[in-house]
Amino acid sequence: MRLSLVLVMVLLVVAVGGPAESAPPPPTFGGAGAPGRTFIADAPPGFDYRLLGVPLDANFRAAQGVGSLFPQAGLPAPFIVNGFDIEQKLVSTAEELSANAQAWALDLNIVSQQRQRFAFFRAVQWTTAWELQTNGPMLKPPPWAVYYASKVFLGRSYTEVVQGDSATFNARAGAHFLTAPVGMNIGSFSSQHNLTTHRAGAGFVPTGPGSMFARTEQDVMRSYRPDGVPVIVAVEYTQLPGTAANGAIIFPPPRMVTVRFDTLDVGAPGAMFTGASNWTIAADCMISGLSDMGTPQSINLRVSRGRFSLPFVWTVKAGDDEQIMCTARGTYARGLPGETRPLAVSTTGPILVGRINNAVSGPMSASDADTSYAITWSMTKSP
Repeated sequence: MRLSLVLVMVLLVVAVGGPAESAPPPPTFGGAGAPGRTFIADAPPGFDYRLLGVPLDANFRAAQGVGSLFPQAGLPAPFIVNGFDIEQKLVSTAEELSANAQAWALDLNIVSQQRQRFAFFRAVQWTTAWELQTNGPMLKPPPWAVYYASKVFLGRSYTEVVQGDSATFNARAGAHFLTAPVGMNIGSFSSQHNLTTHRAGAGFVPTGPGSMFARTEQDVMRSYRPDGVPVIVAVEYTQLPGTAANGAIIFPPPRMVTVRFDTLDVGAPGAMFTGASNWTIAADCMISGLSDMGTPQSINLRVSRGRFSLPFVWTVKAGDDEQIMCTARGTYARGLPGETRPLAVSTTGPILVGRINNAVSGPMSASDADTSYAITWSMTKSP
């Protein structure tokens, strides 16, 4: 989530070539769209305005000895940009991760091999922007080029990066991160989900023993204090025409999935002397092998041949790359005093959340020598 309170004013500074013609748009991290779009990411170490206009590859790296695409560019135009930008976000695409990888000291090869996922809390206090002045046509970009830097932003920033593999940093952990309350310690959140953290940015430091989630400028100033003078904290990148960004989804957004067991159809109740038997039905669901959809639910029923209603409902956050599998088991009374036997186990089989197109349903059935039954189940997914 983001709070942007931005006041943009033109700063006339004759010493760097006179006034700029127009103010930059309010800073907004991230972005997506067609070539020619712009988006903002944390600034790599050592980045300065002399790198404006230099072509960058798909991993936002410049080639040694390659100069600006705009040889007639003048000195960058300065602006005052007063405001805050506060984000609490999952890194959803490979492009967004690549854009921030240098600032976050990440090795993208290792990240890919380990199927790492990332989220971040970021607080930025903007002070100044410097914008590329092209002053003429653009040279033909090298064939490997995908982006160039078009603005740099100065100010103070604090970023806490949270990471874990896809099994640990799953949809439930991601949903918890997005809704973590103001004042919650980010390190405590990470420990709760067996995740790791590290810090990036410059100009803000925590006022207490750890970093805290914040929503407003006032929250930030309570939990963090300025440290040093404003420096380059962010870069605006422009995608070159005719190029394709790496928009691969690396952290699918959490989706709300509801699972229901609607009816129980009994074919053989298993009673030795009568047409009815006492059954206990217990059911639970797992996400990608993790039993975290809540306590197993159970019900006691007096059953005969026929259909009976079931009250079982689970609601959980899951990612489109995760699987849900539900299982039913239980016991039945054979008829002799104190004698119960286990029911045969039935299951939905693994259901990929990404293949739930609004809703999916089906039967799960099982039988043994004395009993037979089928449960009708359904799964629905929020848009």
